[in-house]
Amino acid sequence: MLLLFNIYVRSIVDYWDRLKRLNLYSLQRRRERYMVILVWKIFHGAIPNSVNLLFKHSERRGVTCVRPLGSSKYSSINTMRFHSFSSTASALYNAVPKNVKSIPTLTQFKAELDRFLQTIPDTPPYSWIHWGKQ
Repeated sequence: MLLLFNIYVRSIVDYWDRLKRLNLYSLQRRRERYMVILVWKIFHGAIPNSVNLLFKHSERRGVTCVRPLGSSKYSSINTMRFHSFSSTASALYNAVPKNVKSIPTLTQFKAELDRFLQTIPDTPPYSWIHWGKQ
């Protein structure tokens, strides 16, 4: 049976087609999903907030994570800050709809997050925080 599965998978040449047929996320999508889950856990107190993320609530967007701002005269520092966990994870968490972020249990949150992610194409090279801004 495993041999037949391997033959089937190898017959699908393109990486993105393989992921789609096997109902898997790309490595980038898995990483981004994990970041959103970590921010959710930090907000709900399940893990310590060692990166000092700040949260605020708004009627329209629900709970949002405040992205750390700041600039430096050195572009390399700005680049590192922009690509840091705090900045990236905050942007990803803020892209999640209000009704998904408001779910109180982790299991339900993951299920709803997966439903939301299914609506966004998992193709290269853009992250889903940029989806719709093209």
